[in-house]
Amino acid sequence: MNEQTGHKISDIEALRTWAVMIVLSLHVHAIKVCFPSWFHNGWTSVDLFFVISGFVVTHAFHRDLARVGPSVRVIGRFYLRRTFRILPALIACVALWVLGWAYFNQTGAFGNYTPEEVWRQVQSIFLLYTNYAMALGLFGTHLYPIWSLTVEEHFYLVFPIFAFF
Repeated sequence: MNEQTGHKISDIEALRTWAVMIVLSLHVHAIKVCFPSWFHNGWTSVDLFFVISGFVVTHAFHRDLARVGPSVRVIGRFYLRRTFRILPALIACVALWVLGWAYFNQTGAFGNYTPEEVWRQVQSIFLLYTNYAMALGLFGTHLYPIWSLTVEEHFYLVFPIFAFF
């Protein structure tokens, strides 16, 4: 949002559109044939989403700092907003996967994991170390894309403190 007008910043929306198109081009064959091969690099979209997220979060945080002034309240609000924005969808995603694994897994589509392995994966997600566990090969996961959310959460944990000072 633009702080002067209260509207979305059109350039950021255009970048989001490109990032979504890149993700779609990786997953939908019909789209894949319409774009050149360099367009299908998945890391491009992940990097772009990280940059967009960093910009939007920084913009909102600085707007709060300008309005309220440096205070612990601004940092608290930041963490509260991030939690309520991300946690409900994350809980739903993980819960659906666990339910699928537990009740609808005759074909192994949700993974052939033991209950202990499922618990370790869920724990790594909510304790924000999925990216490290996967990088070290401690386990695979059917929730692989959550590694990027973990990286983003690491940013959220340290950013307000650095920005505050």
